[in-house]
Amino acid sequence: MTATGGHEGIYAYSDNITIGDEAKVTATGGEGYADICTYKEFINNSKEPLTAFVISVSESPEVYSATAYGKCDTNNYDDDISKLEVKENTELTVDRCTHIEIANAENLTVDGKIINNGTIVIPAEDCTKLTGKLTNNNMLTIIADDSVDAAEMIQGMGMEDGDGIIRVSNSDGSVSSMYTNDGTQLKTQEAIVIKDIADATDNTPTGEYFDENGKGYSWNAATKVLILKNIVPNKVEITSVNDVTIQIVGTAYVVEEFKFFGGETFQNKTVTITGERVKARYIKSENINVVIATQKANIEIIQNIFSLESGNFHDTQDSKLIFRNTRANLNSVVWIDRVPGQEKKSNTYGVALENSNVTVERSGESSMLFAGRITMDDSSVLTLKNTPIVNYGAYPDGLDGLADFLPKDGGYTIGQDPDAGEYSISNTILDANGKIVDTIVLKKERGHSLSGGGGG
Repeated sequence: MTATGGHEGIYAYSDNITIGDEAKVTATGGEGYADICTYKEFINNSKEPLTAFVISVSESPEVYSATAYGKCDTNNYDDDISKLEVKENTELTVDRCTHIEIANAENLTVDGKIINNGTIVIPAEDCTKLTGKLTNNNMLTIIADDSVDAAEMIQGMGMEDGDGIIRVSNSDGSVSSMYTNDGTQLKTQEAIVIKDIADATDNTPTGEYFDENGKGYSWNAATKVLILKNIVPNKVEITSVNDVTIQIVGTAYVVEEFKFFGGETFQNKTVTITGERVKARYIKSENINVVIATQKANIEIIQNIFSLESGNFHDTQDSKLIFRNTRANLNSVVWIDRVPGQEKKSNTYGVALENSNVTVERSGESSMLFAGRITMDDSSVLTLKNTPIVNYGAYPDGLDGLADFLPKDGGYTIGQDPDAGEYSISNTILDANGKIVDTIVLKKERGHSLSGGGGG
């Protein structure tokens, strides 16, 4: 017997799901759905290997239990999961929208491996279960009392390769400290606000604000350099009519947003983020270019904005977003090319990859790669996962530079989205059937092998 699931996977609301010993099951749930889901019991007796993310829901009280088989992911399943089992020879990827919160140690069993791109909460006694089995790329919260040596506990988990942050909280949920995956404690900080406007009397003066361990930040008003060293600021706001460099030493995790403002008109100035690792929820930019040149970057949303209050629509569309010598993971890019009804075709505008490896992966309904002009060089890789390219169509040839990076097999082309409405013209990537493509890897083919490409 062979069973295949559809967009909602294989599901049953009133019956058990049992896979017999001779059955072969293929189940792939769509965005937000488990591969297999039952409100009763799931029983796997098959001799065949199973690849699936399985949810079993019990009622009174309602508990969502997850079991992972084979190499699978959570499909951005967003109901809170309170029990998890990862089978042997399994690699589970926890997607950005998935939240797993384990309250009791007996609710976590890990015989395989976990790649965490979402949110996982565990009690301190479960840390040993994850030793050598967890790659943390987003947020891991550990509930521990004050007697626990958090740095030593984290170092013992062997998570140096991931790009995430570890939050160590008390049992009441309050945050006691934050760490990188290698156990380095980060300094928490309220908003960092830098003002650098010509002839202003209240500009931010040069200053250093480091603790006794050298963690914190500094601003040099002469060189226009902001240093962030192993720090967790709530937000970073920079208003400047000059080129500004943000240098990351170790790790900077901006909880809310970077906000850059280049003045009332676009002066072709640039904020460059360089150094080691940066993580943030937002980067918002108005009337200033942004260059991301850190070794690694993990940003949920990057957006150039315009002021609705002032009606300052036109200038911000000339700005550019550049990824340079970096490896970046993003959930959404919104780099507006024009306001509907306006035609702007400045060659300075656009998103560019220079020796970089950039992944844009859908996480929630609002995720997108909105850009009318995208360029990349031969050493770069652009990966789209459930994230199509959309725009206002103001640059008819704005994506032509991507044609050389399309996979040679599959009949892919650059063209206009046939399903876009009259006021939603969108140039994008189409498949052989003329349908918009939302999952693809763009990179230069060299001979019979595909290039690796860019960025640390």
